[in-house]
Amino acid sequence: MARADASLFEPLPPSKSAPTTNLQGYPAYARPPKEQLLQTLLTNTLGSTYYQTKEQLVADTERVHTEGLADPAFMGKALGYAREKGFMRTQPVYGLARISAHSEGQHFESAFGNVVKTPNDLVDFATIIKSLRGGEGGRRIKRVAGEWLAKNLNEYWVIKYGSEKKTYSLRDLFRTYHPIMGKHPLVDYLLGHEGANLSTLPQVSAFEALKRATTDLEKMDAIGMGKLPHEVASSFAGDSKAVWESIIPNMPIFALLRNLATLERHGVLDGARGQIEKLFSNR
Repeated sequence: MARADASLFEPLPPSKSAPTTNLQGYPAYARPPKEQLLQTLLTNTLGSTYYQTKEQLVADTERVHTEGLADPAFMGKALGYAREKGFMRTQPVYGLARISAHSEGQHFESAFGNVVKTPNDLVDFATIIKSLRGGEGGRRIKRVAGEWLAKNLNEYWVIKYGSEKKTYSLRDLFRTYHPIMGKHPLVDYLLGHEGANLSTLPQVSAFEALKRATTDLEKMDAIGMGKLPHEVASSFAGDSKAVWESIIPNMPIFALLRNLATLERHGVLDGARGQIEKLFSNR
């Protein structure tokens, strides 16, 4: 009888009471919607993984962000946290596009500057908005994005992101969101207006000098004086070891990491080894 009592009335193991199953069909517990939102923002991608297809991930993303809109205040804070502390881009930008349609627009406005950090972020946002809405978005989106552009526009961005691209360029973003900046030489230059005054734009002036340069010394001077981004400077370097050496000091740490093989191919890695090791070992 004791054995019967034990088998009939003993508590079920936790796995037997689990309300759902995981992707492999094993018993699992579901996280609350807010935890699912944070998990998606901080760890999720939109490309196929070994256990889930791209289509499944996109469907999960849409579901989690839709549930997150039930608490737009929390969602707005979570988007900024994932971008600034979690160093994620696509998921927070997608969430920003979703929250932009919420009736309580202050949460979108307060989250915008915490999620959109570079023109590339705004390009992704504009692309997602166009996919979701079939256009550039409403008046609120244009106002907030325009104010962000007017506040943050700088010479470095104009040089790095200003050229025409297959998606949106910085020039396209200006034509889309129409930031209010009045008569501004940097805007004139970006939009290709004739007679743009470059006297107050040292980086742009250096970039234009690089375009006109015919010798390695002229290229090196322009790159050094303008601290020109490697994305544009490298296209003028060719096989010149000296010009490639002048590009290295202006390369951000992750760009430098990604381009170590390129620097080695051009024969400048050994000469810059001390500088690179010092940078990579700096806590």
